[in-house]
Amino acid sequence: MSLYFALKNDPATKAIADDTEHQPIPKGLAPISPMGGLTLNAMVFKHTSYPNAAKAFLQFMLEKEQYEPWFNANSGYWSQPLAAYADAAVWSGDPKVKIFKDVMKSRYHTGYKGPISTATGAVNADYVLVQMCVGGDRCRHAGSVSRDLLISTRAKFASSETSRDLREADDLVKELN
Repeated sequence: MSLYFALKNDPATKAIADDTEHQPIPKGLAPISPMGGLTLNAMVFKHTSYPNAAKAFLQFMLEKEQYEPWFNANSGYWSQPLAAYADAAVWSGDPKVKIFKDVMKSRYHTGYKGPISTATGAVNADYVLVQMCVGGDRCRHAGSVSRDLLISTRAKFASSETSRDLREADDLVKELN
């Protein structure tokens, strides 16, 4: 989404943005795509000097008058943190962004059914799934491309991995062989 946002707002690359399309992450056997959305992270720490003022400020900032103009200006890069913003103008303004409207309804994280770990984070950060897939739900699971990508990602993060994460990565590589 960030690349599309940059392309569409630069007159020199707008033609590329016009030719760009989006699609959900392949869902495999899951009932819905395992997409995770970026949201505004707002919290008040226990040790804050003025917790009530901080909470009131966050509540104020998430009210429609303050939040929705900012949310719409993000052009779909952020997902709505509250269901009240599901009908925000951003979701009807650009048809290429509309597919991200319900991202927060996904009950799966990227990499589901696997654990949330350093290894799965590395696979996500290295766009392994994107590189494995040609389009739609057609993935080249049996090909050496998948195996090689997972092996290279595992090797890159091996020094910081726990032994459990490495075993999980190894098991996945074996399944692809």
